[in-house]
Amino acid sequence: MKKNKVLFFIFAFALLVSVMGCTTRQMRLNRTQTRLGVERPNNMARRQNLVSPNVSPNVTGRDTIVNPNNRTNIVGRDTTPAPNLRTDITGRNTADINLINRANAIARKVTDLNDVDRCSVLITGDTALVGVDIKNNIKGNLTTELKRRIETRVKNTDSRINNVAVTADPDLYTRIRNMAFDIENGRPISGFANEIKEMLRRITPIK
Repeated sequence: MKKNKVLFFIFAFALLVSVMGCTTRQMRLNRTQTRLGVERPNNMARRQNLVSPNVSPNVTGRDTIVNPNNRTNIVGRDTTPAPNLRTDITGRNTADINLINRANAIARKVTDLNDVDRCSVLITGDTALVGVDIKNNIKGNLTTELKRRIETRVKNTDSRINNVAVTADPDLYTRIRNMAFDIENGRPISGFANEIKEMLRRITPIK
């Protein structure tokens, strides 16, 4: 009888130890699961780059917050409108182009005169420098009457011209023609300022 009681207590003690061990193991397992897999939703999202408290990333993780001062297009080039340079494809500015067009219009009208074979014109300020090649006139002499007709034709063509300097000298005509050609091909008129003044001194403008 006494032996049976001893065996009963030993069996009960062993069962109690076994139950306590299972409970302790289960508690440790639960804590381990909490650390490894059972996390708060926000923590999991942060680990997966789904939620970020400070950055608004796109799918590649780059910052997609709009910068109001950023004026670049998709390839990074500045798309701020550039200032109007007022030049054409040859690099001439619009002031020179305007003078070229006016000079060509005058040259065409002067060439329409019966006594004029060819004509080239330069404009500086309100003065037109007119070089003409006279038909059948090797010496390049101009009559007063022809000068007057040329002056009238120039002023009727361009009302902004107040002074007209006319020459039939072959050397001056060639220089005027070459300068007009260079200007039409992109050289600035300002680069010929001194040469134009020198030619004007050699020619007395008709007033």
